Amino acid sequence: MTDSALAELARLWPPEAATLRTLFSRQRLQRGRSLQAQIIEIQRSPTGANARVRGAAGESFELALQGVLDRDGQPHYSALCSCRSRRFCEHAAAVLLSLQAEADAPRREQALQLWVAAMQRRAPRSELQRLPPLEAADAARLMDLLQQPPVEARWHPAAQRQSRPRPSKPCRPSSSRA
Repeated sequence: MTDSALAELARLWPPEAATLRTLFSRQRLQRGRSLQAQIIEIQRSPTGANARVRGAAGESFELALQGVLDRDGQPHYSALCSCRSRRFCEHAAAVLLSLQAEADAPRREQALQLWVAAMQRRAPRSELQRLPPLEAADAARLMDLLQQPPVEARWHPAAQRQSRPRPSKPCRPSSSRA
């Protein structure tokens, strides 16, 4: 497979969040988010995935998901499920949301680290405005990370020695003479 073909596949699969919003209704995406914990198994391939998802009544549904490019380079997706909805159901939404989040994790982590570094060095507002936007969950993580001391200050042998209280001399009971 050529480098350009691999780049096209990376753009195609898994679908980006904006694409998922065009493939699924808002209700199906919401239900898919709640079903992500019910994913039993995902078998990935470069252009798709096969998966099993547990339904509300405990039954297991089989899914086949795929993304292809047409002759004009436009992406097309299929999402077939063994549930009664058959196509682009909440089970497919759960799997695609999970795959999309997994694929997006490195970019989100990099953006978070850029924000942490900028905030710790007290970057000017103009620089902060050029940083990639953070999702709400990542913004909460940013606040948590900024409240922790920098890594080098968390544990350093010299710092531990200086901050450790020195033992006091043992007290000898005074003898009281009556």
